[in-house]
Amino acid sequence: MGQQQLLLLVLGIVIVGLAVVSGIEAFEDNDRRNALDNMAASAHRVVTDMIAWRAKPGALGGGQEASASAPFNNVQLSALGYNVQEQPTGLGTQRGEWADLGGGMWARLGSQASSRPSVTVRNTRQPTIVVEVFLWGPDPNCMVARYGEVSGRTWTYTIPSSALTQPTGCDGW
Repeated sequence: MGQQQLLLLVLGIVIVGLAVVSGIEAFEDNDRRNALDNMAASAHRVVTDMIAWRAKPGALGGGQEASASAPFNNVQLSALGYNVQEQPTGLGTQRGEWADLGGGMWARLGSQASSRPSVTVRNTRQPTIVVEVFLWGPDPNCMVARYGEVSGRTWTYTIPSSALTQPTGCDGW
C-alpha cells in the first residue's frame, strides 16, 4: 500500500470519527432540549390543575374559599390527583411531597403560602435540569417559567430574575 493510500485511509478515519462525535453531541443536545420541553409542559400541567383546584368550591374539595394573599395555602399534590412520594430515587436529598408525573418526571410545590406559588419539576433521566413555574394569577399570561442546571448543591438559572417579577396585567387572585 502506498503512502498516498495510507494518508487517504487515515484522513477517512478522522473524518468519520469527527462525524460520529458531532452526531453524538447533536443527539445529546436534542435529548436535553426535549427533556426540558417535556418538563416545562408537565410543570404547566400541574399549575393548570392548581388553578382548577382554586376555582372549585370548597364543598367539592377545591380551594375557592382560600384567601387572595395565599390562594394555594392548603393545596396538596395528592388532592390534585397525583401519586406522591416523600423522596423519589434519583433526585438527591430534596425531601418533601413529590408527585409522579410519569416518564421519570417529578413535581414539587414551592411556597404555597404566598401570592406567588410555584411548581418545581425534576427528571431522574436528566437529573441536572430543573424547571420552575411561578403563578402570578389565574390568567395563562401570568405563568412564568425559568429553568436551570444543578451543579453539586448549587443551582445556576438560565433565566434568573424574570420569573420573580410580576408580569404586566397580573393583578393577583
